[in-house]
Amino acid sequence: MMLGLLDETKTAENMERHAECVVNVPSPDLWRAVEKLAPLTGKNPVPDIKTRQFRFVADKFAAAGPFPARQ
Repeated sequence: MMLGLLDETKTAENMERHAECVVNVPSPDLWRAVEKLAPLTGKNPVPDIKTRQFRFVADKFAAAGPFPARQ
């Protein structure tokens, strides 16, 4: 696995604030919800370098809609 970070990202901000990083690998039933998260960021304002690709949503997990029930 490789993790690439830009200085202006929310991820970089979070990594600076916390000494840990957790990587989650979603199961196939979560694929659609995860894809809904892809163009969203919690960084406001969205860094100039990301404005074409991302949009700010304060609660991006709610914006992904309901996640499938776990068995």
